[in-house]
Amino acid sequence: MQPGKAGIVSLYFSNCSESINTHYTCLFCEKWRKTCFQNLDFF
Repeated sequence: MQPGKAGIVSLYFSNCSESINTHYTCLFCEKWRKTCFQNLDFF
């Protein structure tokens, strides 16, 4: 494998993992926000 190709592949994977992390963070925040507001409704 050429160094250039390896660099592109590693860049691609780092971009993918970053977007996946962002996606899960968003889901987590959304879930937390819903739970928080549901808890506020009880008061």
